[in-house]
Amino acid sequence: MRKFLLAAMAIVMVMGISRTAEALTANTLLSLCESKENTGCLYFLAGVSLGIQTANLARDAGTRFCLPKRFTSGQLRRMFIKSASERPEMLHQEAMTFIGIVTLNPFFRPTDKGICDGY
Repeated sequence: MRKFLLAAMAIVMVMGISRTAEALTANTLLSLCESKENTGCLYFLAGVSLGIQTANLARDAGTRFCLPKRFTSGQLRRMFIKSASERPEMLHQEAMTFIGIVTLNPFFRPTDKGICDGY
């Protein structure tokens, strides 16, 4: 429970900071992901995944974000680049919105009692 509270506090702090800074667009994130030095992209996408998984802890049932057990940040990077290249008209959106709506949509599943079956 203590870890959950610390994670929730961290998310709230980051959300507060991001409101004062200019939002990262999907177009800017695409540039990071396609560059030779793509560690910023990988860290951002890993953070998105971890943030969504942390948010799931607060849910009892409904729809959950369910990643396959051996899913990697590299796979998420490739999915994001593919999604971005297929939808260039959406690249002006905030990166978090784009990733949630377009890239991660296949991983949102209805669940029973908050369990990601088969993952």
